[in-house]
Amino acid sequence: LGLCTDHQRMCYVPKEGEEEVPKYLQDAFKVGNRFQDICNENFVTGKLGNEILKAVLDQAKQEGIDAHMYTHPIGHFGHAAGPTIGLYENKDYKAIEGTGDYPLYPNTCYAPELNVRVPIEEWDNQTLMVMLEETVAYTEERGIYYLSPGRDAMKLVK
Repeated sequence: LGLCTDHQRMCYVPKEGEEEVPKYLQDAFKVGNRFQDICNENFVTGKLGNEILKAVLDQAKQEGIDAHMYTHPIGHFGHAAGPTIGLYENKDYKAIEGTGDYPLYPNTCYAPELNVRVPIEEWDNQTLMVMLEETVAYTEERGIYYLSPGRDAMKLVK
């Protein structure tokens, strides 16, 4: 489509003798996927970026997910016109003046960029930050759909 896409994928380099990503890391990654789904569920035509951000973070909190969202529209020359849905440096989750007040329109593309923090019991409850970003299209007919496959699993690097 000629879009400047954004992707962040998580990978795991196995220890000698390992053949797959450990289950506890796969489980943490699934929390990130669930947060992606929450984001997708809250993309609604006409909602402002700030309204989407609040709905997404409220739902994540209700589900017990420690999450952060900083999503932007994409286009042919990098970030594009459209609603800003959170900012990385906005740790207090305040409304974003200006671009956060733009409405969501159909037939547009975004990079839902986000992270979740998951305590890992096998690591003495240290927190793993699962950082994800995928390029999606938003239409009235289909809602959100991913423009490339592979968002649903941590990649094994051998």
